[in-house]
Amino acid sequence: MSPNESSPLFSDEKQTIEQLLSWREKAVKECENARVALAKAQRRNLDAEQRLVSIESLLATEGRIDFGVSSTPFSRAEFLDAAVAIFEDAGCSLHIRDIRDRLLSREIPLPGKGDDANLITTFLRSKGRIVRIERGIYDIPRPD
Repeated sequence: MSPNESSPLFSDEKQTIEQLLSWREKAVKECENARVALAKAQRRNLDAEQRLVSIESLLATEGRIDFGVSSTPFSRAEFLDAAVAIFEDAGCSLHIRDIRDRLLSREIPLPGKGDDANLITTFLRSKGRIVRIERGIYDIPRPD
């Protein structure tokens, strides 16, 4: 007997697939919403950091107040230093997702919108400090 729409087995499989597709759709929307929220939050953070730098600069000029540690956003060199430290601590090559997660766990601001493409572009422009091992895998140059 071949399954047809009146068969309970076919109906259960169809419901399962429909449920999985529904969950997938919700997960895709959640990812999209999170990306949009992250981009907005990073933009607000950058704006706030720029305001803070301006205010501290004015305060330092007017009242000669020294805040000690600079509150300026990470430069590309500082970001690369932090990324190199992550590879050194790991002692091995890492996938781009792992790199991003480790940077975020250390509260290192990500370049651009904070997506993988921005990380990869920064690594590729690092003048050999961080190298591509294979698709999605990066490392620092290590002696053989």
